[in-house]
Amino acid sequence: MSDLKERHWHEQCAIAEKIGKAGSFQKYAETLPDILNAVISKQEVCCIDEGTPDGIRFAGSGIYYVITQGTEKGKKGKEAIYAGLEAAAEAVKGSPAEFITSHDECGAAGLVFNEMPDSIKKEFGTSDNLGIYFAKELSKKTGLGYRHIGIKEMARPSGMHTAMFAYYDGTGKFNPDAVPGLPQGFVVSRKYLGKEEALREIELAPKIATGEHGYGGLIKPDKKFWLIAVAEDPWALESLVSELKPVSDSYKGKVKVEGFLVKA
Repeated sequence: MSDLKERHWHEQCAIAEKIGKAGSFQKYAETLPDILNAVISKQEVCCIDEGTPDGIRFAGSGIYYVITQGTEKGKKGKEAIYAGLEAAAEAVKGSPAEFITSHDECGAAGLVFNEMPDSIKKEFGTSDNLGIYFAKELSKKTGLGYRHIGIKEMARPSGMHTAMFAYYDGTGKFNPDAVPGLPQGFVVSRKYLGKEEALREIELAPKIATGEHGYGGLIKPDKKFWLIAVAEDPWALESLVSELKPVSDSYKGKVKVEGFLVKA
């Protein structure tokens, strides 16, 4: 493990230990003086990547729909891309988004790129180019602005993922980066995604964290990855926690689910 990754690992473990000592994520978060400031400041569609700025969060800014509504439905190439654009546009229209973004080193774009035929791979050259194309087309389709986020703007190092946490956000406005002391993490805007799509996207977080671009085998039952459901009322929170349970169960003790009730 590189020195940089080791430093991030120890930082994440230290926060996880503080949460454990507090008794729950809820109790820990309530000790943070600025916890009410954990809201987005930008109405932008961003990726779920922990390094992207605050905003409305869909995997690859919606490109993951190319898989869930395209290739997995038997569509190929441009037909799959267009199906993904249609589905992403519907999700975006249900949100208050004003901009669509793409970003460097997008893992979701990489997954889509790998599903494409050689002709598409040759046309775009790289997965990032495909991600940029998709975001630009989505901005045209929705009539929203577009911008690209370079790696220097991102809150993680190039080539690695550093989060041990992911947030399943039922409020549509939760931003952990806005509050010192809250652990950085992946964010999926469950509020604007159907249950099936949201679960497919949140599943990417522990998959990345336990893979070669994350912490790999360091994630284990005594050093868990955390899935945090976020909601504004107890009934919604209970439902979101229940949705996440099958995801955590598939990791045999390596993934923990907790809830965070946002209080005004």
